[in-house]
Amino acid sequence: MSVLVEVDRRGKGLSGWLEQSFDMNERHAWLRLEDAELQKGTSYIAGLLENLIYSKTR
Repeated sequence: MSVLVEVDRRGKGLSGWLEQSFDMNERHAWLRLEDAELQKGTSYIAGLLENLIYSKTR
């Protein structure tokens, strides 16, 4: 399964304003899950999503 994840960063201050003005405040990433990963359950998948989102907001 492939999931396209879009993270919308809401920055503060001048840098946040510039990112929003130039449409640079969104990050896209693909999360690809194999059958074995899907069998591990929703909490495992939620953890993968959380890590992906965290990495895109840094």
